[in-house]
Amino acid sequence: MSMPNSPNTYGIQAISQPGKEQDLENFKAHMEFKTLGKRRFRSVDVPQISDYPTDPEQILIVDVGGSFGHDIIDFHAAFPNLPWKLVLQDLPATISAIAPDFPKDIQAQTHDFFTSQPVEHAKIYYLHMILHDWPDDSCRKILSNIITLMKNGYSKILLSEIVIPDTNAN
Repeated sequence: MSMPNSPNTYGIQAISQPGKEQDLENFKAHMEFKTLGKRRFRSVDVPQISDYPTDPEQILIVDVGGSFGHDIIDFHAAFPNLPWKLVLQDLPATISAIAPDFPKDIQAQTHDFFTSQPVEHAKIYYLHMILHDWPDDSCRKILSNIITLMKNGYSKILLSEIVIPDTNAN
């Protein structure tokens, strides 16, 4: 798999090697800690964002680059009775390392966001803390891989990002 060089991308591959189990556990704990107390989906107006699709096979959210699934697991816990599908996407090394108790109602899917998005016409493509790691050209590539599969007037991209000024950042 060829992709731009990123510490986050290659870091997970390096710590997923045999003999690095403790490093992987530490990374997982770090990712979970980053979201602790930040229950982003708890305040989501589900009717407003979902338009209540009538097809239970419809994919409501694709968590693109969602690491070990902290955000989408939280969404599922907040709205356990929604009939639509939820998808977590990340690199193979990450998906293969998700917890054994990962919710069965969430599909874990390997995906490199620098390649074509495999999920067509999802209601929401969610990117949390993804784009800030990449230069503008790479961000355009990531987003264009999603945009081409969106359903016009239906699909949305939701971004949860940090924004740092070009100058005088502290």
